[in-house]
Amino acid sequence: MLPTTQASAQTPLTLDAALRAVMTPAAVDVLTPGLAAAASARPGAMPSLQTGLSVAPDVGVPAKYTLSQQLSFDVGSRAGRLGRARSAQAAAAQVLASFATSRRSAAQNAVAAFFAVAADQVQFASASQNVALGQRTLRATTQRRRVGVAPRVDADRARAALRSSEADLAAAAAALGADRAALGELLSATVSGNVTLPDVRTIATSDLVRDKALQRNPLVASASAELRNAQAALLIVQSDTGPGLSVGAGAAITGDSVQKTLGPVVSATLTLPISTNAARAARGAAQARVAAANVALIQARRDAVQTALRLRAQAVSAAARLAPLRDAVDSAQRVAESTLGGYRLGAVSSADLIAAQTQLVSARTALNSATLQASQAYAALQVEIGDLPS
Repeated sequence: MLPTTQASAQTPLTLDAALRAVMTPAAVDVLTPGLAAAASARPGAMPSLQTGLSVAPDVGVPAKYTLSQQLSFDVGSRAGRLGRARSAQAAAAQVLASFATSRRSAAQNAVAAFFAVAADQVQFASASQNVALGQRTLRATTQRRRVGVAPRVDADRARAALRSSEADLAAAAAALGADRAALGELLSATVSGNVTLPDVRTIATSDLVRDKALQRNPLVASASAELRNAQAALLIVQSDTGPGLSVGAGAAITGDSVQKTLGPVVSATLTLPISTNAARAARGAAQARVAAANVALIQARRDAVQTALRLRAQAVSAAARLAPLRDAVDSAQRVAESTLGGYRLGAVSSADLIAAQTQLVSARTALNSATLQASQAYAALQVEIGDLPS
């Protein structure tokens, strides 16, 4: 018995639906409050609450003491404050880049599993057409054999070709079932129906592809965040080795065993760090990190553009093959039909019939393969430039 595909009551699975199933944009909502606060960090004076106690003993005089509490602000090192703000911004950007990388990886896996099923569907449809063609040929050969105008070898040859097509159909059905199960596992759903190939719409221009690759590629975003983080770290190191100024204001209690006095207190502290080998080494390491991150960003941008333009070229090339191949199938179909009719009438030899059928099978296979490649190339380009369903 020949394998068959069961018609599903489900709507055929689209690529957009598969992508929505594996990507979880809601996860960003959980991170949004913290990310918003980090991304909007601004350089500001670093406040600190200071409490101090000093005692001044004197021989023969009651000891004097001062208890003070004041709010102090580090206002001298703008580089350090700017570095801390940029570090928070870079951390937020890195989280978003990591999330975008995960989304793209999930999309790539979904595209691969989706098109594995699509390829199996193409093979199954092609094998089904070959079986139907073989059945028609066998019937025509049998009719001619009965009236004595076709040798037995023609019937044997037609029967062998049909059995081969049936074997191909069984293999295609098995592969289709296995890949549907794999896709369903990825989507956490049962995939029992067919998948629908995405339409190859107008392909974006090279300039638009380049711009989207630079704006949306998560590897570029990650490299950019690393550069910002390295620059922030350098600012902080520079601030640690530079002069600092802090000012404060508060209240103080001054007194001894006889009386106490409460009054305001203000302070200003100038810090002049002493340069050491360790400090100079830290500054050199931070500068090297910035240089390395800048090189990595340049390379990431170059790779993103090259990959996107290569995928665009593949999509354009694959789409350009479709129209000529459709014409070839139409021509081969007409030739095969007329040849089969002539064979029934005895006007065409079995060799001519086999040649016409072989040409039709080859034309259909080429068109099915090209259609699949065009859709897959278009989908790969859309994933690469970030044109994903929201």
